[in-house]
Amino acid sequence: MQFLAILAFLPLLLLLPIFWCFVSVLLAKLGGWERLASKYATDVDPPNSVKSFQTGRLGYVNYSSCLRIAADDTGLHLSVWIPFRIGHPALLFPWDCVCVKSTDDGLLRSMAHLVIDEVDVRIPGKFVADRLPQSSE
Repeated sequence: MQFLAILAFLPLLLLLPIFWCFVSVLLAKLGGWERLASKYATDVDPPNSVKSFQTGRLGYVNYSSCLRIAADDTGLHLSVWIPFRIGHPALLFPWDCVCVKSTDDGLLRSMAHLVIDEVDVRIPGKFVADRLPQSSE
């Protein structure tokens, strides 16, 4: 009887990783990560100052506590945790490609609204503070 119960869950165990990969790639397409990766994907390791468990947004997709963000002289580094990396290669945006549209001071933290190659990006403001002038648009 236990063998039949295991067999009943076998399709689920096989389909779950496939579904996970599908959703991860779909979110990368919907949010604009895939489009940004075509130009800004990198193999460069982020600096030691990388902060994990960060929350942000690309396009229509929220990345709640799964982003890794760092900023240094080369640019803005953005990646996700390993379980979410399918369809999400690490990105490095040179500072001259980043446009700060605004910063919103919230109750607990400030968020910066960036535009990179026409993709709206929202990340904690501390990563771009004092790095770039704000856009006058």
